[in-house]
Amino acid sequence: MFTELCTARMFTGRLEIKMTIATANILEKDGKKEFAVLPYEDFLRIQEELEDYDDLKELRSAKFKEESSETVALSALKKD
Repeated sequence: MFTELCTARMFTGRLEIKMTIATANILEKDGKKEFAVLPYEDFLRIQEELEDYDDLKELRSAKFKEESSETVALSALKKD
């Protein structure tokens, strides 16, 4: 077991997520990195970033599906 500074970069089209985990403990099995043990706060931060990324993917998908849909101007919706 040893501690390693980990920097994760995830490129998602125009989005880049950078995270630094200063206290990840890397566990090895048969000389190969097998597990990363990290502080719970770091886990929660990563989980939140991934949830935000999932939300962004859903938003982009919905915008793409509606791209050719007919639109109505806001002024047409307002009551006089």
